[in-house]
Order: sequence, then structure tokens, then C-alpha cells
Amino acid sequence: MSVLHELLNRKAVMNKLVFESDYIEVDEKLRKQIQNALLGMLKDFDDVCSKHGISYFICGGSCLGAVRHKGFIPWDDDMDIAMTREEYVKFIRIFDMDMGDKYVLNAPNYSNNSITRFPKILKKDSIYITGDTSIPELQKLYIDIFIAENIPDNHIARTIKGCMCNCLEFISGQVIFFENSSPTEREIYKKNNALSYCIRCFVAKAFAWVGVSRLNNLIDTIVQHNDNSTKLCGFPTGRKHYFGEFLPREILQETIRVPFEDCSFPIPKNFHFYLKNLYGDYMRIPPEEKREKHLIKKCEL
Repeated sequence: MSVLHELLNRKAVMNKLVFESDYIEVDEKLRKQIQNALLGMLKDFDDVCSKHGISYFICGGSCLGAVRHKGFIPWDDDMDIAMTREEYVKFIRIFDMDMGDKYVLNAPNYSNNSITRFPKILKKDSIYITGDTSIPELQKLYIDIFIAENIPDNHIARTIKGCMCNCLEFISGQVIFFENSSPTEREIYKKNNALSYCIRCFVAKAFAWVGVSRLNNLIDTIVQHNDNSTKLCGFPTGRKHYFGEFLPREILQETIRVPFEDCSFPIPKNFHFYLKNLYGDYMRIPPEEKREKHLIKKCEL
């Protein structure tokens, strides 16, 4: 199980190995600068969505921060937003016109080089190198967009779609690792767990010819299900993958605006159900050793 965990959770492994790599852990001063920049990005996004009547909500750790801290989780330095596939389609139609001067949208089946299985909004005038990509144009401060997809009611169809999606996400993750990791990182992984490193190598080499972008495009196509009457929605490209975050449709249909730092943003109206499903006892502050760390190589905002 430890091998499988490390194969699926690259960030968790890097957190353990930070002192052996050329990454640095974000300190309090830099974290505040990143949070302020992300807040500015979210305000721009919120303005555009309000202008065009596009629905969204802040999700994941950002939603948790809004409920528990009325802003960012103090040790967090990223921003997550969510929207349904229908609303996302509206957003990409107006992105270039309303946000293209300051931002780049990198997304499967939208960009020539989709670096992840979910969309990212990147700030043009920034440098933010985390190891997610070796492409300089995409080494920018970013906000993640997670698309809420319809989940088939039919158990067999749901199982087939989910297995295909998870398999492709696993393959894409290994190819990404070897396309973007430095020799130092690879040596660290090999030292930490030789078996998982060998599996990474085998899978990455077997599917390198496909390319990360095409794999992500395929994942994005497979997760879609064009039936808005299904009982469940989910986030197939999120951290819990296809089967890990099913929600009753109504949970994602209504939102409320809540305080977040010096402004307000939408979260699910039934945020208790949403957060409990994702985190369990979400109001409990985790001990310092269990708090997620974010690592960077370079940051200029």
C-alpha cells in the first residue's frame, strides 16, 4: 500500500523529502504575498463570472478556509474553484475577451499543451516554479478549476467510466513526473522507494509516446456525461479521483456568499455536507506535522 500511495501522491512524497531536494518550503512572509496575489486573481475571476452570470464556488481547502478561518487556511497558499461542466463551457467562451490580457487558461481540450487533467488560470506577469511543468510559459502563479461532472446512475456504466478515468490519470501522472522532474528529484524518489520508482519508470516509458497533453485531453473527454438528470455529481479529476467524491446533485446547485479575507465569495449552501464528505471533522485544526506543505523553486509575483 505504501508503494501505491507514493505512486498516486507525488506531493506527499516531496513533503517528506524537502530537505534533500532543491525545493524550498514557503515561509510565512512569502505565503502572505502569494495569498494576496491569489486573492487578486480570484476577485478578477469573480467579477467576470458576475458580469456574465456564470455560477461557481470556491472548493476544497479554499472552501474550508472560508468556513473555518473566514479566509485562507493560515498555512495554505493555493486557491481552488469549482463549476459544473455547463458553466465551464460558458466561461471558456468569454475567457480570452474578458481575462486574456492578464491571464492564460491552460486546460485539456482547450490548450495546445495541457499540463494537468484539470484547468488552471495562470497569471501572466508572474514566475512560480513548483515542478508541475518544465515549460517556462506555464510556470506562473495559478488557480485550479475543478469541474463537477454528471455521474451515471447506471452502476456498470459508472464503474467502467471510473476505471478508465483512474487508469488514465495514473498513467498521466507517471508521464508528467518523468517529463518534468529533475535528475535530483528522480534520485530522491529512487532512494526513498526503489519499487515505486521502477514502476514509475516502466509506466512512463511505456506511454511517453502518447504525451501528457493527449492523455489529459482523453481524460477530460471520458469524464464527461451529458445527462443533467443524474442523481449524483462528482469531481473525477480532483484529488480523490473518480470514485472518491460523489455528491447528491442538489449539494452543488445552491450557493451562498460568505466572508473571505476582505471580500466574499460563493460556497455550497450545504457546506457542512460538502466539507464533511471531503474532510470528515473539518473544524478540527490538524497538528502541524499533518498540515500540507507547498514547495517551490522560484517565486516572483
